[in-house]
Amino acid sequence: MGILYIIRIRGCINLNLNEQIRYYRNSLNLSQTALASGICSVSYLSKIENGLTKPSDEIYSLLFYRLGLDPLTNQIITMKTLSYG
Repeated sequence: MGILYIIRIRGCINLNLNEQIRYYRNSLNLSQTALASGICSVSYLSKIENGLTKPSDEIYSLLFYRLGLDPLTNQIITMKTLSYG
């Protein structure tokens, strides 16, 4: 397990929620396994990213928080510490 420090410029791109999850996960070079760990199954995350299911607000919030995004505004948090592993 490690700690990843991310410093990002505030902003939000014009994508729907499932597209934002995939976009930011890929931009952080996170696997679906790493993002889903402790939140949901990898297959469920895949369905979310592909727009095949709409998760609860709680699942969205947990995924966005792990990605360093504010779940209420979908904006990038200026500095975020993420645990992974």
